[in-house]
Amino acid sequence: MKVLQKQFVRFVIGGAVNTAVTFAAYLLLEPILSPRAAYTLVYVFGICLSYMINTYFVFHTQRTIRSGLQYPVVYVAQYFIGLVVLSLLTHMAIDSRVAMALVIITSLPITFLLTRFVLKQSR
Repeated sequence: MKVLQKQFVRFVIGGAVNTAVTFAAYLLLEPILSPRAAYTLVYVFGICLSYMINTYFVFHTQRTIRSGLQYPVVYVAQYFIGLVVLSLLTHMAIDSRVAMALVIITSLPITFLLTRFVLKQSR
């Protein structure tokens, strides 16, 4: 269990670094591109950066074509899970801002486990 805890801590650190870098990239691109175009480029860049961080720093796995192709599926799953949780919470009359905070909190361990599964099974 200690390995899992260490990986989770590294996952949170890696996510914070990824968020900071992609936000900075957005700030650099937004003045020269439309906000949507900047967001799209940065989102794709963020997935690639996340893959690099998670294979090298978090899970210490090799990058393979298989894991590289499967990795974006984690973010598609995360999006839809978050959308379902957000919809359920707001349907239960929970303020949308509180609901979004809960989505973020619940998506962290889910994304961690999905990422771990994809990278560990793709060896």
